[in-house]
Amino acid sequence: MPVVDAAALRALMRDLLVAAGCSEAAGIQTAEALLEADLRGYAFEGCRHLPALVRDLRAGRVNARARPRIVEERPASALVDGDGGPAPVGGSFAVDVAVRKAGQAGCCAVGLVNTDPLYMLGYFGERLARAGLVGIIGSAGRPRVHPPGGVDPILGTNPLTIAIPSAGDAPLIVDFATSRLAFGFVLEAERRGQRLPEGVAIGPDGHPTCDPVVAIAGALTAFGGYKGFGLALCVGLLAGPLVGGAVGQTMTAAPRPGRRTNRGALLIAVDPASFGDPREFADAVAAHLREVKQSRRAPGVEAIRLPGERSRAERTRRLRAGVPIEASVLDELEALAQDLGIGAPRLPRRVQADTVSARGSDTPA
Repeated sequence: MPVVDAAALRALMRDLLVAAGCSEAAGIQTAEALLEADLRGYAFEGCRHLPALVRDLRAGRVNARARPRIVEERPASALVDGDGGPAPVGGSFAVDVAVRKAGQAGCCAVGLVNTDPLYMLGYFGERLARAGLVGIIGSAGRPRVHPPGGVDPILGTNPLTIAIPSAGDAPLIVDFATSRLAFGFVLEAERRGQRLPEGVAIGPDGHPTCDPVVAIAGALTAFGGYKGFGLALCVGLLAGPLVGGAVGQTMTAAPRPGRRTNRGALLIAVDPASFGDPREFADAVAAHLREVKQSRRAPGVEAIRLPGERSRAERTRRLRAGVPIEASVLDELEALAQDLGIGAPRLPRRVQADTVSARGSDTPA
């Protein structure tokens, strides 16, 4: 698989986005978020998503010149309208609002509507944690998951992120879809001609399937039985109707006037200083994580791995050694650059086997 320099990939994505109509700032924000997905091994949330985004920008389905704004505000809450723009633009604005308001009020809730789907919520959660805040983020997605005992796709994969600052090397980031597999993983399996694991999806007839094509026509299964189902249900309602977005089948309806999407997300930020010394809290988090890591291992287990640990190590490796990108994806990006008139991009390639799956295994997404 070809490997490209991370900085060169970021620059190309920025240039493509700017050529598609985005401002320089929006291009940088969006390219940075997509690169983070590729660095962590989540290929379907990275640069592979860019050609579709550029098509949407050029067609006006996504607002290239979006200017997110606060449309409702109270001391400890805000509602942000993303102005129909790329998710990293609206998401970054909402994070900045949450950081400011949590610093003032001690905690806050920020709703985000009218934006492209938020990919890799952990990216935004980590920004909250790096600011010293506990972050909880949920996003309501299109109906792709069946309820237990049901057949129809009614719930979204409705991802959830919890981010906790730590005095250790990095914050604790838990980021997962509430379906047994993220939908992007199913699309990756379809594209690569791979089978799905057992028990993750059903076909339109309600029977279990390992065929991604049949799963896309059918529905995914929530993780953890009724517990995962209950969590998916709540995330959808809180990140959808609570903030003015949609949930379930209404997600596929035409957006309300003045909006381009029915998507919604909810960001909650808590300043540990509201309850005591934030340094003591961060020390306690780090101490407990060490306790978990150093606890006795089961036979045959080399190490106990914390959520986010694999992707963080992969990010470090790829920043140093380069980012594995499939040749077909690079070809599409280079063709897109020619089409947009920015010239042939300079992405030197070298071949290297990629050791990380399309989704990774930090959490049960």
